[in-house]
Amino acid sequence: MSYGLSVVNSNGVEVLNTERTTWNVLDFFLVSSSQTVPVPASGYCTEFKVAIYHTVEFPSNQEAILYVPTINGTSVTFTGGNITTLAVVMGR
Repeated sequence: MSYGLSVVNSNGVEVLNTERTTWNVLDFFLVSSSQTVPVPASGYCTEFKVAIYHTVEFPSNQEAILYVPTINGTSVTFTGGNITTLAVVMGR
C-alpha cells in the first residue's frame, strides 16, 4: 500500500497527487516552421505536455503568433506560427 497527499479544488477535481511522478523534461528544441517531431521516451511515459515560449523580440507593428502544439500519440505537431518558438516536451 502506498501513501501520499491528494489535493482537490472546490469542484472536487484532483490538482495534486504525490503518489504520481513529477513532470520530467524529455526534450526541448526551436520550432521555426510547421513540423511534426517524435516524442522521446514515449515508451516510458503515458502523459505528455508541451510548453511553448517566444524566443525573439518582434516589431511592434507585427502580430506574433506562436506555433500551436498538438500531441498525437508518440509525436507532436506544430502548426500556425510565424515566429521562432521554443518548445519543451515533458512527460510522466
